[in-house]
Amino acid sequence: MLRTGWLTLVCGLAVGSIAWGKDGVAEQTHVLRAASGSSPRPTECRTSGPDRAFTFWDRARDPRLVRYCNLLAKGYARLETDAADALKAARLAGELEPKRSAPRVLEARALVGQGRMSDAFHIFEQVLRQANPPELSPAGLYAYAVAAVGSDQIEQGLGAYRRVVPMASLLTGAGSSERVYVEAAVLVMRQGQAHLQEAVAYLNEARRRNADLALRPFVLSALALALDRQGRHEEARGVAREAHGHTALLMAAAAPPASGAPGPALPSRVRLPRVDPVELVAMAAMLAAADDAELARHYWKDFLERAPANHPWLAHARSKLAVRG
Repeated sequence: MLRTGWLTLVCGLAVGSIAWGKDGVAEQTHVLRAASGSSPRPTECRTSGPDRAFTFWDRARDPRLVRYCNLLAKGYARLETDAADALKAARLAGELEPKRSAPRVLEARALVGQGRMSDAFHIFEQVLRQANPPELSPAGLYAYAVAAVGSDQIEQGLGAYRRVVPMASLLTGAGSSERVYVEAAVLVMRQGQAHLQEAVAYLNEARRRNADLALRPFVLSALALALDRQGRHEEARGVAREAHGHTALLMAAAAPPASGAPGPALPSRVRLPRVDPVELVAMAAMLAAADDAELARHYWKDFLERAPANHPWLAHARSKLAVRG
């Protein structure tokens, strides 16, 4: 009864979340599947469920499987605090069971934690192209999305973000769901005018969840930017005013990290969203406009200098510079 009640609760929460498919269509299948299998522990290491008898006797016959499962457990326990140790555990587990996919997924996630996005994406792709690929947990799918975007595989990253957004409430860690909403929204905005409403929906959900104070400037500045790009200028200014005084935080996040490492952690230990630095400049411009019009113009000029020639929002930035006062 307890397990049934838990699944009912989680599924109910998931159905109440935002669910967008590739073209903005509701997509609940992934949410429900993730709710029933969100644990990173692979089937061969579980002590409950339909395979319990099999795995119990399998472990009894082969002590090597015990060490394999212990290594995976250790790796996942260290994933957030010591990615190098998690990577070592993943590779040791892979040596014990080279045909299983769980160590490879852990290895890829540890590489994301180290900022080695191309290596992580390569491993994720190998695992997901197998004949019977594993169903990634919400955190695993998020790591795949981050690795794809960090490797400039935008189409794969965008698809993964759109799958993980409905599962954001299943992620653990302070500010995790809001961070996913911001990252997904900014990435979606980068695709052009037709995708702005999708971005606004993600950011409104992050705002509704009353984002952690450290993340709130990212939520509000991204929402203000999306609204302004929609032509909803007064509404955008109102949203931006809620986060005035935090422009410097966004610009610090826009600075390129050393050696491709993840951005610095905030004092509250809430991780910064992984957002394109060029878009962060535009977000900072939206906040600065509330207090310092000249500073905002400086940021819009910076945006135009740094944005690639095919960026869909160049005309929008030029229009901001054309307006005085």
